[in-house]
Amino acid sequence: MIYEGLVDGKDTDSIYQTYLDYAKAFDRVDHELLISKLERYGFHPSLISWIKSFLSNRDQVVVLDGVQSFIAGILSGVPQGTVLGPLLFILFINDLELCVTSSTVGFSADDTRISKQIGSLATASFCKRT
Repeated sequence: MIYEGLVDGKDTDSIYQTYLDYAKAFDRVDHELLISKLERYGFHPSLISWIKSFLSNRDQVVVLDGVQSFIAGILSGVPQGTVLGPLLFILFINDLELCVTSSTVGFSADDTRISKQIGSLATASFCKRT
């Protein structure tokens, strides 16, 4: 896309992984939406039930210098540091490119780029005009 834009005399603007912070995104996965997506993908109901159990009734606590914070329930997110957490996150964002309609989404290992060719100020719909 970038090369084609250059040949056509257009700029290509991109949003890189710096702005799509996966570390924070892991914490914000909506459990109900994830389960709904798994159902639409055709996962077996028994597996979905197991994943629901895996995600629910989780608590977190912080201990600093031997002092423990209050226990808080975790209402969203996928567990980091587990084998299943990254897989569930990938399944959650798998349809991202279907939601971005006026740009191109590119995925690689731990990186996502959203790009759009800019031929004129009129096509730069996400640019602030002054």
